[in-house]
Amino acid sequence: MKNIGKFALLTISLNLSVVTSQMVVAAEPSADDWQQSLVLYLWLPTLDGQLKYPLDEGTSASLDASEILDALDMTFMGAYEARKDKWSFIGDVIYLNLGDDKNRDTLGYSNVDLKLKGWQIGLYGGYNLLQNDKSSLDLTAGIRYLGIETEAKLSSDQLPLPDLNLSRDADLWDGVIGLRGRFNINDNWYVPYYGDIGAGDSNMTWQVMGGIGYQADWGDTLLIYRYLEWDQDDDELLQDLSFGGPALAVKFNF
Repeated sequence: MKNIGKFALLTISLNLSVVTSQMVVAAEPSADDWQQSLVLYLWLPTLDGQLKYPLDEGTSASLDASEILDALDMTFMGAYEARKDKWSFIGDVIYLNLGDDKNRDTLGYSNVDLKLKGWQIGLYGGYNLLQNDKSSLDLTAGIRYLGIETEAKLSSDQLPLPDLNLSRDADLWDGVIGLRGRFNINDNWYVPYYGDIGAGDSNMTWQVMGGIGYQADWGDTLLIYRYLEWDQDDDELLQDLSFGGPALAVKFNF
């Protein structure tokens, strides 16, 4: 997962370089040219769901991530799109780093310290089904990757229990299919929306996104809400794990 993370950061850096150079020198694109955009988000997600850790003799420990993780150390979200005629390509990256400790009774331990790091990378192709002055609609299909690393330390100030250190990772590849589009309110304001569902290494994964956007000459400003969820088998790490929250974004068209 670390190699994938480095690849994602390199891809983001290259895309930013391309955007900077082409915004300076590019002429107005013709209908036959590739039209590209880069979206950078300030996202404030919350986390929900259970993390399951195997213990000795077939037993397991489940941690309620939503009750422990409410401190967001770092997050990044960005998306890149290239479009020509009816076809489009979309790349989507999310990085999350959360960690916190709480006084909470778990397996007889009074203190829980939990850290979670993760990458979500989506690669999708799209085909336009509807395009007019009021709205557009694309059919999308592709692959979504989720890589999660977790570390949990359980300790107690009162009971004579040895500290319990747990760690578990997950690398999930899922195929997804969805719909993506926008509804134009007027020449400047519009409503973007997206939704997909899929499976693979997950029993099921799905996401929805929607909000309001303002289109200007230099690009767009968006206020959206995004929600993603994954669910694995009962003996796996992720039990209905989800991320969701509002985001403020700027979109550069070139």
